[in-house]
Amino acid sequence: MFRRLDNAIISFFTNISHRFQRLTGLTNFWLAKQCWKIFLLAALFGAFTRNKEANIPSIFANPGSIIFWQILTLIIGIFGKNFFFAIIDEMEDHYASGHGTAHPLTLGMREKQLVSRLYQLVIFGYIACTFLFWAVGEKLFFFIFTALSGICLFMLIPFNYFWLVIPLPTGKSKIQEWREAFAAGFRQQVPIGAEK
Repeated sequence: MFRRLDNAIISFFTNISHRFQRLTGLTNFWLAKQCWKIFLLAALFGAFTRNKEANIPSIFANPGSIIFWQILTLIIGIFGKNFFFAIIDEMEDHYASGHGTAHPLTLGMREKQLVSRLYQLVIFGYIACTFLFWAVGEKLFFFIFTALSGICLFMLIPFNYFWLVIPLPTGKSKIQEWREAFAAGFRQQVPIGAEK
């Protein structure tokens, strides 16, 4: 049952990734990196959520605790860039070199990290929804930062799945085709001798 659920989620993010790649030419590896970067913003936005007791931004009510979490997030971010991004770059190089198969790490992590992915799906999904629930009824300032914290925390879930997607073969994106078609049409409309 868990494997079937995990495969369904992978298929969901594969569909999103492939549509995005056809449109922009950017792969799932790019999407995974952006999700990780957005996830790290949760600590920044969380510093300005409302402290329930003092009714002021958390960073002013308890600066020591907030600074601790900011430093911890920075450490996690550096670790993520040095570890996760290195793996993603290796997968991307494998894809760019023209291999017709998935990187062995992709297939290995699909099998070995199934429980970890679903665990994080439940935990961070719950935490993100809690932040979004807290945002309801808040004043505009606190609503924005509380909602953004929830959204950023949720980004760890697509990160875990986007980097396991097998990208499409390289080719022209829709945007590139539109740009070339527009440029060709523009050149045809330029009067003879106008380019001199």
